[in-house]
Amino acid sequence: MEAARVLRALLRELRLASPPERRLRDGLAYRHVAQLFRDNQVTEEQKCRAREEMQHRAITYLCLLRSTRQYAALHSEYQGRGERAPEDVARLVGLCMPPRQRQAPHGEGGGGGIGGGDEGPR
Repeated sequence: MEAARVLRALLRELRLASPPERRLRDGLAYRHVAQLFRDNQVTEEQKCRAREEMQHRAITYLCLLRSTRQYAALHSEYQGRGERAPEDVARLVGLCMPPRQRQAPHGEGGGGGIGGGDEGPR
């Protein structure tokens, strides 16, 4: 990954991880990351091992920040909330339940069962 892209992605993740009422540029993490990238700028004539190491660490830290944010989102969505209705569980895993048939209360029409009350002439 190009250094500028890594820096932008890293600062974006830091912005998403910080509280909304706090400015990113005031944070210690922002200042540290920006200073590291400034210190390890390389001209075309230079080849710097420290720059490669810094970029590898930045990519690793970026992966950690993204994974932490995604984990928090998944955890809040799927965390246990006690007993769930079958429709909610099906929707949670991406399935659709068939519509429920409305059943008539006991003793009202429709029944050819015992004591149905709908007896005709014998």
